[in-house]
Amino acid sequence: MSRRKIRDEIVIKLEDRKKTMHSKNCLPRSDVDDCWINLRLVELEELLGTYCYGIPVSCLSWLERVYLKKFNKSLDCKSLGVNNIKVVVEKMRYKGMVLLFEEPESKKVHVMSARMVQVRRNVSLKPNVQKLLDMNSGVIEFTSFEDLYERQFKVKLNYFQYGLTNLNHLCKVLKDILMVEEAGAKVIKAKKRKYTNMSMLSSPQQNQNICDEIDFLIDQRLVELEELLGTYCYGIPISCLSWLLIVYLQKFNKSLDCKSLGVNNIKELVEKMHDKGMVVLFEEPESKKFHVMSARVLQVRQNVSLKPNVQTLLDMNSGVIEFTSFEDLYERQFKVKLNYIQYGLTNLDHLCKVLKDILMVEEADPTGAKVIKAKKRKYTNMSMLSSPQQNRNICDEIDFLIDQRLIELEELLGNYCYGIPWSCLSWLERVYPPKFNKSLDCKSLGVNNIKELVEKMRDKGMVLLFEEPESKKFHVMSARMVQVRRNVSLKPNVQELLDMNSGVIEFTSFEDLYERQFKVKLNYFQYGLTNLNHLCKVLKDILMVEEADPTGAKLMKGKKWNYTNMSMLSSLKKQNQIDVLIDQRLVELEELLGTYYDGFPMSCLSNLSSGYMQKFNKSLELKSLGVTGIKELVEKMLCKGMVVLVKGSEGEHVMSARMVEIRQNVFLKHNVQRLLRRHSGEIKFESFKDLYEEQFKVELKYLWYGLTDLDDLCKVLKDILVVEEANPSRVKVIKAVKNATIQGKGRMPCAPQLVRFKFINLILIVVAYHI
Repeated sequence: MSRRKIRDEIVIKLEDRKKTMHSKNCLPRSDVDDCWINLRLVELEELLGTYCYGIPVSCLSWLERVYLKKFNKSLDCKSLGVNNIKVVVEKMRYKGMVLLFEEPESKKVHVMSARMVQVRRNVSLKPNVQKLLDMNSGVIEFTSFEDLYERQFKVKLNYFQYGLTNLNHLCKVLKDILMVEEAGAKVIKAKKRKYTNMSMLSSPQQNQNICDEIDFLIDQRLVELEELLGTYCYGIPISCLSWLLIVYLQKFNKSLDCKSLGVNNIKELVEKMHDKGMVVLFEEPESKKFHVMSARVLQVRQNVSLKPNVQTLLDMNSGVIEFTSFEDLYERQFKVKLNYIQYGLTNLDHLCKVLKDILMVEEADPTGAKVIKAKKRKYTNMSMLSSPQQNRNICDEIDFLIDQRLIELEELLGNYCYGIPWSCLSWLERVYPPKFNKSLDCKSLGVNNIKELVEKMRDKGMVLLFEEPESKKFHVMSARMVQVRRNVSLKPNVQELLDMNSGVIEFTSFEDLYERQFKVKLNYFQYGLTNLNHLCKVLKDILMVEEADPTGAKLMKGKKWNYTNMSMLSSLKKQNQIDVLIDQRLVELEELLGTYYDGFPMSCLSNLSSGYMQKFNKSLELKSLGVTGIKELVEKMLCKGMVVLVKGSEGEHVMSARMVEIRQNVFLKHNVQRLLRRHSGEIKFESFKDLYEEQFKVELKYLWYGLTDLDDLCKVLKDILVVEEANPSRVKVIKAVKNATIQGKGRMPCAPQLVRFKFINLILIVVAYHI
């Protein structure tokens, strides 16, 4: 049905409703059952979702002006059948699109987006409460809950942020994971989770004994063990569980002491994890062996990969598929056989039970054959994809703007040194399925073809477009790979060339000197550059271009380095006496330091000389470098920017500066940008580390990135984020810098024939596709 017809029907309904209204400012109860979604209401709800604590009811008239600025059109309340903005909000409240809450301090009533409140409860509040219960053996005194929460998460529990009034309200909202009992004093208890029989791990008698004797909380070691299991695509056979102890020791540098967890061996420990829902057991079809798999990883696979694929398949077959032909259709559509064990399933019946929220199995008339039918989707509330009551947590698991498939596509582009010609992009769709065992499916990403998808990736800074000098053809290249090449290869080479020429090189002779030094011609295209001027702009942090006096010739000059006090190493008495060039041995020593995960302890620097001799089969010869000891040499390398000093929990460490820079640019920056995008560009300062760990399932190790704390991280990544104080709470928040991309500056203009999409157009395409 076209948009015009929908609008006509809406107008007719509004006219009929007006005739039956007792008062123009009164909203009849029949509006609760009105299921049409008006675009302006959705936009208004989206606007409310940008405010953390909603908007006071007394300030609703101001919302009309903000709406006009954001969407370039007036709200026009009368066309919605009401006279003012307050009645519009009341209509949205009946539809479940907004919620009303009283702000505790000012006692003012605020209007908040229901979808945003629901997301906060599912993403932040629920996991935190579950974690708190697990750490306290599943039982917490009602009166001490708030204090324990604040002590654990370093922030006071703000009920208003989650659309709650008090602790009783919280318990009602989270009744699926906890319950309140009165055993003398009121206590909050975690609900027990029910799981299938575990007889395949140990005998029934052993299971009974374990259940009677052990009831421990989910320890950090169990979380680490689950994380370790998540790295294996098909889990680990039960017969090989003892091998897991060795891998755990290698990964976390500590032994897994089963007895301290109340069990005798690894099998009993895994059984307890199964009872807590952390792992699942599956029988491998070919070998008939049981495998242990991470439950969390399976859940993500089912929601992110399996569910969208099945939904697409049902949509392409008018919502009905014969039970016996489902697997063949799946293989024909996605070019890969449906692997049940990968998703923790046994057969098609099991799949239908797991995905019962989107499909059902019936018998077709008159044949009586089993068919799989898609369930109808309801969009009666404010969310385009789901209602607040039946939130599918799509925003938690699938960010359709930066999808897992886009990251895989960028990874695929990174395999090609000079990228792929724009005219050959269709070939990329054929290469993607063999590598990742699934189809790219552009339409599920809101675009029609691979060219539009690459254009969208370009707007997000994931790929770059460059014109090949000889053929004059445009090529698509991975932005991250280009950035790595510049940082790992180009930047050190240019720095070395400047050092060898006393920091000054004539602009016209730079290319010849580069070729003479490194025995290879400077290939600008490989680094995503067009010419030497472009190179100077990209590397402006280490060089600048000036005009020499009196000739006026252009010169490239190296910038001076500024460093902090070095008193922690040794006094700089010989600073004016020694001026060593960046020798090959220093480069080798920096390479050696780069092989240590957390750098080299300053207290053990004396062992570095022996490590150098073992690796390069020659002595370091400190005196020939103008220094008397290894500490002075490291100090000199620090002055030259080859190493950095970081203070860790076990003392000071020296690390390779180049390795630290690569880690910051390739891993840390990319992860922080993803985290900021997921939380709408704003994260509380105190909760940043927990959110990072929750998102990437690994602790944020500052030392690994050459940092000391979160303040240091914010200074290093100041090009993509800023730290501000939120009004009116005055809480420190980390905000994303607008228009910050992975690539930054220097993007080339694309070909004229490329189509540019606005963000709102992409959302409309995705909604139209789902409808």
